[in-house]
Amino acid sequence: MATSTLTHDTNTETHPLVGSQAGIDCPEALAEWFERVYADAAQHAGTIPWKHDCANPSFVAWLNVEAPSIIRPGARVVVAACGQGHDVAELVSRGYDAVGFDVSQSCVQWAKETHPEHADRFFQADLLDPPAKCRGRFDLVVEIHTVQAAPPAMRSALAKGLAGMLHRHGVLVAIARGRDASQPVLEAEGPPYPLTSDELGSLFADEGLTPTRPIDDFLDGNDPPVHRLRGVFAVDRNDI
Repeated sequence: MATSTLTHDTNTETHPLVGSQAGIDCPEALAEWFERVYADAAQHAGTIPWKHDCANPSFVAWLNVEAPSIIRPGARVVVAACGQGHDVAELVSRGYDAVGFDVSQSCVQWAKETHPEHADRFFQADLLDPPAKCRGRFDLVVEIHTVQAAPPAMRSALAKGLAGMLHRHGVLVAIARGRDASQPVLEAEGPPYPLTSDELGSLFADEGLTPTRPIDDFLDGNDPPVHRLRGVFAVDRNDI
């Protein structure tokens, strides 16, 4: 099961979907939850808290500054839980061979209709069981607010799916809502379920990935600002 993106996730604390994952304890139930959210939205972005009209700003900043030195034009890229597809469209506009998938068929259809010129780049897939065409294939795997969208007990399985799509020289960029180590995870108040920097690093370390540099821990440009994390991970060469 691949969760759907909580891309900008502004004002989620007051949105009626917060707390609505109570009782969800298996991938199938979570997948059904996301499909219901997108189907009920009927392509009206204002009804979902992670609505957005552009590529994720924290991801765009990374593309501008860091990506050119590590990801060549034409590189194969996958955006997990691609939402409305804006991040895929941004990547294609920069010359990358990008695709995106989501567990929700309604979401995938929305992305196709939002970006008809890239419709063939969107497909439905399960992050917990990626199709063969995705395994070990990509130069860059993009994870934007995917792990934070699922109850914490499901994080490890999602990280395993993400790591499994990288080829041995690939990199993964992960962006998540952050929290301080002193703050507990209150599952009743999610989604989203913010992570600490250590949690984000450990999650991918368990899958044989190591940070290429310290994880960014910052306040974004929302009003009010939101605590974010951004990490870049590569296969640990000692595991090869």
